Amino acid sequence: YAAALGEETHTAVYEGSKIGHEKRTRLLFDHYADPNRLRELAGEIKQHVVENLDTYLPAVEAKLVANGAKVHWASTAESACEAVHMILKARGATKLVKAKTMVSEEIELDDYLRKRGIESLETDLGEFIVQLDHDHPSHIIKPIIHKNRRQIAETFEKNGLGAYNDEPQVITQRARQFLRHKYLEAQVGLTGANFIVAESGRLVVVTNE
Repeated sequence: YAAALGEETHTAVYEGSKIGHEKRTRLLFDHYADPNRLRELAGEIKQHVVENLDTYLPAVEAKLVANGAKVHWASTAESACEAVHMILKARGATKLVKAKTMVSEEIELDDYLRKRGIESLETDLGEFIVQLDHDHPSHIIKPIIHKNRRQIAETFEKNGLGAYNDEPQVITQRARQFLRHKYLEAQVGLTGANFIVAESGRLVVVTNE
C-alpha cells in the first residue's frame, strides 16, 4: 500500500501518524517512569503464551465454559467461517454487526456470509469505510491510513450517505446516523478480543481513542 500512495496522501499519512505517535509517547512518559519496559514486558508475556498455547488454550476454554460460554475450535479459515454461520443459522439470524475483529477480516468472513444471504456490517469507522469501498485494511490500528478525507467523502456520496462533504465531523456524524439503526436491527453481534485472561476467562478489548 505504501508504495502505491500518491505524494500528497503519503505526506498526510506521515504527518498524521507522527502527531499521533508523539501524543501517545508524551502520555506514556507522563504516566510511567519507564514505558519502554512495559512494551518489553508485554512482548515477553505474549511470547511466553505463544510458546505455551497447549497449556493456556485448554485453561481458557475451561474458564469460558464455566462462565457459560460455548467454545468452538477451528483449524482453518473455512471451518471458522462455517462455525459462525452455523451459530447464525441456528438463531435464524440474517443481520450481523461486527467490531474489533481482525481475525474475521483474515478469514474473509464477510464474503462467506454474504454469499449465504447474511448481512455482516463493520461498526468501526475505519473498517466500515474499507467495507464500503470493497477494500482491505492497510494497517492493523488505522485500517484507512491509505485514504484521505476527500476519498472518504466520495465513498460516502457514492454509497448514498449524503452529498459530498469532506469535513471530518460531517463524515463521522453521517456514519453514526447510518450505523445507529443497523445496531438496532442486528440480531447478532460479533467481537474479537485483544487478549483473554486465562485465570478468569474474561475477554479484554482495548479501544483506540
